[in-house]
Order: sequence, then structure tokens, then C-alpha cells
Amino acid sequence: MTYKPNPNQVSYRLKQFITSIAFFIPIIVLGQIAENTVRSGNKIAETISSETTAKNNLQNIVSTNEVNPANKTSLSSLPDSEHLKIKATIEKHIRAVEGSERFIESNNNTEGVVMAISMMDATASVIQEGINSGNKEIVLLAKKLEKMAINAQEVNLPKLRAIYGNFLKEKLGDHNFTVTVLGNKKTELSFTNHSFADNKNISMFQDNLSSMLHLTRFKQITYRWSNHANDYKSHILNTPPDDKIVHHRKQGSNYKYY
Repeated sequence: MTYKPNPNQVSYRLKQFITSIAFFIPIIVLGQIAENTVRSGNKIAETISSETTAKNNLQNIVSTNEVNPANKTSLSSLPDSEHLKIKATIEKHIRAVEGSERFIESNNNTEGVVMAISMMDATASVIQEGINSGNKEIVLLAKKLEKMAINAQEVNLPKLRAIYGNFLKEKLGDHNFTVTVLGNKKTELSFTNHSFADNKNISMFQDNLSSMLHLTRFKQITYRWSNHANDYKSHILNTPPDDKIVHHRKQGSNYKYY
């Protein structure tokens, strides 16, 4: 019979650590990113081509221009100069998507994950603006970008999940956590530690990691208190598939996608 530990064994220090592993999450305020990055394609393309650091890229990618991506009003009445600007932005996003796999390979860390997700969200805004432009040439170009972005996401999102899983494995390993990323598309994440004998610790852990688990589109998170335990807790995340272009919105502890 497997010994089940006292659920109160988790130390205050460990609880502090669990909270701290989400230290980079406040960098992503995706509500703001979705609202402020329709015209950030210029910066994305420039940062890809210049191969600057991911940290500097993150500071540059968030534009100060405001936009509501949920607004589907036709832009057909815009002057030609505005259409040219939209076209140029789409073209720069196309180049950014073409270099996205190389970017992730050269920024194989959590900052790279943050940047890649920010790029995806910004690209989604640009696609929507182009499709709603009412200009035939721009609509076709936006649809080309959409197809390229979908193909890139199917390749890149599993890599981002693997990178994030490795980060958690490295940070939690010294605290006797076992972390495993599972599935052909790396959509399942498994944690094992004696602290998970207490459901309160599972809830605390899930809450602290919720943002990145949703943004990287994991599908299932499993918690075990022992490698030999038959009982475990699984959380199913209602995240979109990798081939879906979405904007992210956080509402309370939940995310909405559109």
C-alpha cells in the first residue's frame, strides 16, 4: 500500500516559489496587446530581421496605438493612403510569420514564448483589419497571411508548449516535482509532487499557471501526489486548436477567444 503524505506538508517557502514561477506572466497583458497591436507589424518584422534579444523585442512589440479587434465595421471608406498602410503592415507580418520558426529556435526560453504569443495575437489583429478593409487586393493579401499564420501556428505552438514545460521542469525539479509534457502535439502537462495530496495546493498551482497554460493552448493538466498513485486530478482547458487564429481576452480566471 502506497503511503499518502500529510496534505499539510507543503512549506510556506514552496508556496512562495510556486507563486514566483509565474513571474513573467504580468508582462503579457493580452487584453492590451489585442487592443494595441494592430499596427505593430512594422516592429515585429524589424525585430525578426535584426535578431535583437527577446526582452527588447517584447518592449518594442506593444504599440501605443489603440484598436478594438472586435469592431467589424468596414474600412472601405478609408483613403488610398490608409489602404497602402494596411497593405504594408500585412506584408511585414507575412515576413514575420515566415521567420517565426527561426525566431523561436533562436529564442528558446520563456521570453521567446511571450514574444511568439504576442506576435500571434498581433497578427490576428492585422488579419482582421485586412479582411474588413473592403479592398479586394488587401482582403486577398490578408487571407494569404491568415493561411500562412495557421500553418506556422501548427508548427510553433507545440514547440512553445515544450519550451514552457522544460522551463517548469527546470524550475520545479529542485523541489521534487516531476513535470512531463505529453502527446504528439505537446498538449498535455503532468505534475507529480506530494503536495498535490491536498486539493488546495492543486487549486493554488493551477491559478498561478493559468495564464500561460491558456496562452500556450495546453488541453489537459494532470496532478498526482505520487508516481504510483492511481488517483489524480485532471483539469481540461477549453483552449482553441492550434490551427485557429484568435484574439485572447481574460475575464476573471477564464479566457475568451474570438
